[in-house]
Amino acid sequence: MDSTEWKIGQYPLHVLVLAANVKGVAVPVYFRIYAHKGVLSEKERINFIRKSLSIIDLTGKLLIADREFIGKEWFDFLSKNQIDFLIRLRKGIYQQWVDLEHKQYEKLQKKALKKGYAHTEFSLQKQPYRLEIYRNENQSEKEPLVYLLTNRVKKKRIGKQYRKRWKIEYCFKHLKTNGFNLEQVAFQDTTKIRLLISFVIVAYILALEQGILQEES
Repeated sequence: MDSTEWKIGQYPLHVLVLAANVKGVAVPVYFRIYAHKGVLSEKERINFIRKSLSIIDLTGKLLIADREFIGKEWFDFLSKNQIDFLIRLRKGIYQQWVDLEHKQYEKLQKKALKKGYAHTEFSLQKQPYRLEIYRNENQSEKEPLVYLLTNRVKKKRIGKQYRKRWKIEYCFKHLKTNGFNLEQVAFQDTTKIRLLISFVIVAYILALEQGILQEES
């Protein structure tokens, strides 16, 4: 799951997309358009998932998302709807709750820097969560560690799945500029834009299908 800000003609759009990982490729299965810039609120995200649940069964599926998709109400909604998630956090987010139970947030960071990985479990609003901290494979001085939160508390090193999130970035690139060129369209009516994006997604899926068939033959 990810969002992107597109500029179609002179019209700025915020598009939220839910994609499925199909044979290593992100395939959009549901999207919505918002007429504002910036991070979507928890309420907007919850409504998005609630509407997607009417057509897609997400029970037991793993929702992977970046740092903008956080919030206690949001996490609680996903857990109560039996949607597993793996979401990146900024450094220090929920540190007080980790320290409240274990007083070991800084120790976890030091361990992750030294050994590459550390984890702990804690609770938010009586819901159990697992915090996993990894040494950044990109060797970033600015962000030496990657912080991940999941409600799959019994699944060890589930954070290894996070790298799959980048597949949706490639999907956005293909739809926006790499061949389909959605950003060059001059429509300003959101209904027409929504319909156009739907057509382009179908074309994108058909192109992916042909590529997969050729690769397997």
